[in-house]
Amino acid sequence: MPIETSVQKSLEVYRTLAEKKVAMPCFCTENLATTHAIFAAADEIGREFDITKVPVILSFTARYPERQQLINYTPFSDPVEGFLAVRDDANRLARKGGRFENVMVFAHLDHGQPDEDTDLFELGKGFLSSVMYDCSALPLEENMARTKKFKKEHRDDYLIEAIVDEIAMSGQEALVLTDPGRAKMYVEETGADAIVPNVGTEHQSTYIRAKYHKDRARAIRDAIGPKLVLHGSSSLSKEDVKGVGEDGVIKLNIWTTFERTAGQLIAKDTIENLRGILTQADIDALVEQGKLGEAFKGGPPAKPSLKYLTDVHRRNDIFFPTVKEMMKEYMRLLGYASLSGMTF
Repeated sequence: MPIETSVQKSLEVYRTLAEKKVAMPCFCTENLATTHAIFAAADEIGREFDITKVPVILSFTARYPERQQLINYTPFSDPVEGFLAVRDDANRLARKGGRFENVMVFAHLDHGQPDEDTDLFELGKGFLSSVMYDCSALPLEENMARTKKFKKEHRDDYLIEAIVDEIAMSGQEALVLTDPGRAKMYVEETGADAIVPNVGTEHQSTYIRAKYHKDRARAIRDAIGPKLVLHGSSSLSKEDVKGVGEDGVIKLNIWTTFERTAGQLIAKDTIENLRGILTQADIDALVEQGKLGEAFKGGPPAKPSLKYLTDVHRRNDIFFPTVKEMMKEYMRLLGYASLSGMTF
């Protein structure tokens, strides 16, 4: 089905999922293979659990300094080119009569920068259903004032997600957890539809290490209702993910774990198939330089092959299926089985 852009439809789906204690996955992308995986994973989960118009979020950052996914989406390092590319890719995949007609995709601009991303706030109309307006680097009063103004200006364009407190980057010292009273004041003052609290997760975590504070999440839920969005979800264990819907979390942002897992598998595959990538002379030279071990000496002579030299093998045999299956597992953990038989 066409990309869903309605703010009211977004709120309706969130309410329905919240009643079921299900958080919607927000799968971030910075390449076409991941975008394909999002549609394919949602479609297969819809078939697995008999869900009609299965909902999922396609997300990306633009000029967010910590990770600029639209800038990375094309070779041109241009966020507008990246936006146009991902929009075209999503509309193509969601086209009427296409293979993903049973997928209801909501497009989301994540970590929208108040001053830098103003062009995308306008360009996104008619495609994005939600925007995270990220004023977390500003003092709280200015954060609330700017978020309130943005909400007033774009209430009919987007569901507005905002952030109360900064969340630690991987390896950074843990920051102060969000106070429930502060979260309540923030929502009442800004009118934000959903907020990102700090409950212990880490952005860009390359391994599971964060402590998720479930009790704090539930205290915030009790103060503002089911309006929580978790960022840094790659730092969570499967057990933590499984219960977030009970904690008032309506949306779970996930990206790093896909790149981490698939990237490591590609690296292993490259080593295992090195004789199909490099010439024997290249391999011998690397052994002599001490960059490859003695195990690469001898054996069958190297014979570079297009099977391993082009991107097709890495994309189709490793990256896409790995990421797709991981996304499906997240949807199972988040409770999509409880949506069996439903139509959205």
